[in-house]
Amino acid sequence: MSSNKKEFVEPMPSELFGYKVTKFLGAGGMSLVYRVKDQGQNRNLAIKIPKVESELTENERQRFILEAKLMGQLQHPTIPPIYEISEKPGEVFYVMKQIRGRDLRSVLKGLQADDTALSSEFSRFHLLSIFVSVCQAIAFCHTRGVIHRDLKPENIMIGDFAEVQVIDFGLAKAFGRNLYSGDSNEETIDSFDTDQLILETATLSTKEIDLPDDEVLSTGETSYIEEQTLIFQSTDGLTKEGKVMGTLVYMSPEQAQGDIESHNHTTDIYSLGVVLWDILIGSHLRKGSNVKDYLKQAASGRRPNIDKLHLAQRLEPELKKILLKATEPFQGNRYQSAKELGDEIQWFLDGKRKWKMVYEQDFSKCEDTKSTPEGWIAHDGEWAIKKGALAAIGDKFNNIIHLDQNIYGDLRLEFTASLEGEGEIASILMAPETPLSKVKVDGYFFEYGADYRQHSKIARQGQDVVFEPGKIPELNQKINITVEVLDGVLQMECDQNKILNYHDLLPLKGSRIGFYSFTSALRIYSVKVFLAGASRFTPYITVPDALFQNGFYHRALEEYTRLIRSFPGSDQANQALYKSILCELKLKNEKKAITLIEKLKSTDMAPMAYLALSQLKELAFEQSHDEGCLEAEKELLIKGVNNIQNYYVGTEQLLQRLQDRANDFELTERYPLAIELWITLSKLNWLVFDRKIYALWQYLGLYLKVGGYEKVCEITSELPDKIKKSTYGWRLIETSFEAALRLNKINFIHKLHETESYKHIHKYKASAYHHVGRFELERVHLLKILDKKDIQLGWSTYLYHYCVSFLMNGYFDECRLFVEEIAQENPNNKYSIIFLNLWLSRIKYYLKDFEGSLEHLKLIKEKCEITEIVYAYTLSAYILVDKEQFPELLNLCDEITKTEKIITEQSHKIQLLIIKANIYFYLNENELSRGIYQDCISQHFEIKIEIGDAWLGLIRLNVKAGDSNGALKVCLQCLEQSPYNYMALHVFIWSRLLKESLQLLEKGFFKEDIQFFGIRQYDKKSQLMLIYQCFNCPVGQWEKDERNIELNPIELLKRIHSKEVFIELIDFRATYDNEWLPYASDKKIILTPLEAWDHFQHLKEKFNYQDQE
Repeated sequence: MSSNKKEFVEPMPSELFGYKVTKFLGAGGMSLVYRVKDQGQNRNLAIKIPKVESELTENERQRFILEAKLMGQLQHPTIPPIYEISEKPGEVFYVMKQIRGRDLRSVLKGLQADDTALSSEFSRFHLLSIFVSVCQAIAFCHTRGVIHRDLKPENIMIGDFAEVQVIDFGLAKAFGRNLYSGDSNEETIDSFDTDQLILETATLSTKEIDLPDDEVLSTGETSYIEEQTLIFQSTDGLTKEGKVMGTLVYMSPEQAQGDIESHNHTTDIYSLGVVLWDILIGSHLRKGSNVKDYLKQAASGRRPNIDKLHLAQRLEPELKKILLKATEPFQGNRYQSAKELGDEIQWFLDGKRKWKMVYEQDFSKCEDTKSTPEGWIAHDGEWAIKKGALAAIGDKFNNIIHLDQNIYGDLRLEFTASLEGEGEIASILMAPETPLSKVKVDGYFFEYGADYRQHSKIARQGQDVVFEPGKIPELNQKINITVEVLDGVLQMECDQNKILNYHDLLPLKGSRIGFYSFTSALRIYSVKVFLAGASRFTPYITVPDALFQNGFYHRALEEYTRLIRSFPGSDQANQALYKSILCELKLKNEKKAITLIEKLKSTDMAPMAYLALSQLKELAFEQSHDEGCLEAEKELLIKGVNNIQNYYVGTEQLLQRLQDRANDFELTERYPLAIELWITLSKLNWLVFDRKIYALWQYLGLYLKVGGYEKVCEITSELPDKIKKSTYGWRLIETSFEAALRLNKINFIHKLHETESYKHIHKYKASAYHHVGRFELERVHLLKILDKKDIQLGWSTYLYHYCVSFLMNGYFDECRLFVEEIAQENPNNKYSIIFLNLWLSRIKYYLKDFEGSLEHLKLIKEKCEITEIVYAYTLSAYILVDKEQFPELLNLCDEITKTEKIITEQSHKIQLLIIKANIYFYLNENELSRGIYQDCISQHFEIKIEIGDAWLGLIRLNVKAGDSNGALKVCLQCLEQSPYNYMALHVFIWSRLLKESLQLLEKGFFKEDIQFFGIRQYDKKSQLMLIYQCFNCPVGQWEKDERNIELNPIELLKRIHSKEVFIELIDFRATYDNEWLPYASDKKIILTPLEAWDHFQHLKEKFNYQDQE
């Protein structure tokens, strides 16, 4: 079989249709192409004419013109523009842009032949970039309703200046609609019925290619037939009886099968895939010895095993996946748009990383379990599948569960969750395999609705790094949440709305994902975990980052310095400058760090300079313990946030640093520093409104802690409606309620309620009535908000307060009936029995049924958690003291010691030690008692609530021994070391009474110092405030409340829960002030709660007290 491809040797004309011919460019099956000169615009163009126009049939002429018109209407930078078309008889031609360069076929052949020049010019990256341009051009064609049907390297031209052109639309077809959307509009090209026209003008017939013949082709013939555009009608059974058009190596299966009706945009995508095969593999997809072999392979869509091809063995997985999808035999399995194919290649070229799912679990399809589901590991608390959702089922405060699988690298977690009650939706990424701490969450901690649905935030190794106020989940509503870490950027989305975004300059490297819950309200319905593919382009800064994170600070500093010198002014260089500062701080080179900080101030990361200065001052304080360092740090932070509004990089980090330090100052009781930082934040004009209101709420809360109640009420009463109705408006109103309660301003609360519709108003009214001793009205409001089915343990529940109000009235039988009713209504609630025994033990104690009370306490110690056990030991000790069964008290000490040895929680351990010390106090084993109190203070100073009780124990021991000077010394020591601790006001009152007894103060001394001692949001603290007010008045000249009720000792004892605390102080004052003797008991040491209750009843009878509730 001979080749039909011959060199054209006819003499070149000097002029064609007014254009000067300057060069012959090439010949096709039915046309010639010349370079011509456009004299008018002095430019070179290309003209295409029929080989012999006089021999053209009408169909051939129409086909020639249609190709020109199609190209003319496809106006795209990668498709040559058509400047003129003529279809006049004797003047059939069209003029287009001349492309200087070569076709892709010649480039690929040169690369296969190891052409050095071509190899240096056409890297794989360059070739793939060319391919992306072709994909974009073909995608454009498809949106205009046109398919090419003859895409191959020969029809892809590469200009001398890297321009790419797709040519030869001779087999193109126009459908008259957008092939992706199916729509028709003014931009789509009118439909042309070109199929029959093309077939009737075929340049190669079935007879000419001799399909039944198995004759082996020569090398030249093989090259020709591989690349020749074939058009023929098949009737031999090799394909469907139909029309075949295209190039054998590059045609799609549907083209080879002659199924012309199935030609569509995916036909072009297949041919693009074969071109991509040439580029990536370096050889053709198909090889054969004759035409029949080629056509068979094309019709079947058979591909070589890519994994056995030499070059393919080095092919990246992403490219291999793209290549196989593009060359899928079945049209529905291919890419469905050329744009998608091009985008995939461009994504690869850009070094972007694609997510690959590595784990999936749909809990909604799982059966319920009683323990942690398979494949997960609970590190704290109990977890199980409950009603189609993963949930924490225990009553622990911290509940942490991890997927029991190590996944290294950048991660994305997609899950569906809901909250069935108060709590937050919290997920964990990049945590260590074994938790490092039991008091904080390791890794990245994404909290949606953090801190009881106040805001959302991200924490890093337990430290908050970014938060967003007002972004919280609705209760009982499923939410789709995505959290991810990619190249150090942390993101959280909820229902496709971005909530949080943060760039961690030194990202963590943990391998575990999981969830956290501090309540039992969280439900996780489904989970998907994705791993990011390896990055093709790794920034150099990752090298020193790795050194830094592994503690090689000198080496890291060297590499950061190299980067700064190599790329001055770049983003990476600025990051390296900041991290160099961190290295110097780690190496304790403060002077060098300051020099670098000054340089950082002149960059786009200037906010980070102030952050570094803050860190430097913190370090200086740790080394010197000079409070001036913290004052200077505060001023630096304020200066920084007031000068960063024009920066983008580092702004969020500095804002978060300010918030973190404000929280640190609060935790270390440096309230003035914390207040100033929050006030600064609330006044930043450029800060978003919700964050300013959040800051306002924070500093009002601090005023509340330090006793600035009048200030809180003053600020909140003047707030405009815009603020009151904002996301955090209800928090501000809540804070004002708390302040009003501390001032016993019930009318203020009612006034707020008149102007604000507030769902928790009954909570605050109940609390207000409790503080003024109106317990009947307290119960009225509590009944409106308590849920008899919601049995939980703890002092903060409405059920607890409801029962306490009965005890305050002395309605012990009514309280017993209520408690039994709750237990009967909730027989299956695991807390029901605990609730019943807790309250019956207390009620029977006050009814002096000691044996009955002890039986309930025994059940509590056998069946309950440590919190309730601590209560049981406390009440047991009081009962034994009341019964004067002192040997049994020693046995109780031994029992407490055994319990203490098996518990790990430090706060509970301290509580048990305090109970033991108190027992020794009652047994007059004073030195044993003193030793325990002192050990608690020295070894566990950070546990402030229990440590406050230890300080009081030491004061009582000295008072008991008659050593008022020693007791005063303990008071002053406590107030100096921790003036804001939980029991500080109690200690403060003792100090003033002791000074008064030693004649160091005159009566009426209290007002001068009280503003320095905070009263937190606990009933006990407000009770102490009443005691303080009472001692501040001469006997018989008592203050009055808003209802004009006299706040004498008996009225206060009615309102105070811990009556023994007040009576103890009265008894001491009566030792040196006879005016207080009528109110004192005959006890030398602190009374038990029952003794205090009996003394209160005695005083009411003695003074003929009339309850004014």
